[in-house]
Amino acid sequence: MTLQVEISNQNKEQIINAIKLIKGVKQVQEIPNAATLKALKESDAIARQIKLHQKKPYANWEEAKKAILNVSN
Repeated sequence: MTLQVEISNQNKEQIINAIKLIKGVKQVQEIPNAATLKALKESDAIARQIKLHQKKPYANWEEAKKAILNVSN
């Protein structure tokens, strides 16, 4: 049987550890919620854009900043 529980980040580790200690619990797996997944995707997009900037420099910082912001929007 699988049970999914949504918890806040406050005391997250303590809650996860407490669940692991319950007799009969086979596995505890942390699955990010939708907001966390969106933030991860945005940060990945920005990181990719920064890598591109390092390979192919823009004329100035303003141009690079616009390109980075365009990827994250």
